[in-house]
Amino acid sequence: MRRFELANLDVRGLDFERRLVYIREGKGGKARTIPASGNLLGDLKHLLGNREKGPVFTNSRSDKHTLRQINNVVARAEEQQALRTQTLNTRTSPVICSGIALPGSGRNKVDP
Repeated sequence: MRRFELANLDVRGLDFERRLVYIREGKGGKARTIPASGNLLGDLKHLLGNREKGPVFTNSRSDKHTLRQINNVVARAEEQQALRTQTLNTRTSPVICSGIALPGSGRNKVDP
């Protein structure tokens, strides 16, 4: 989804039964429908609580997020993902370089 679409996403645009998200006004003012994973929809149900209308993502005043606020949230999420990836690489690189097969990789030990 585009950031503009996230900022304008309405609760009524979520179809939990069909696992779809309806974008009412996307790029070029066009409407579109995109599939949503069960994990995403579960998280959104938790976020929404009992709300049945209005913006999905709200700020502390219960107003819809501005595009700038959405950009900040996405930037923080990207930074956190980069840190997790860096930590994972730091932990697994010595194992991979030593030729040890990781559990579930279906590989035998490789001689370095």
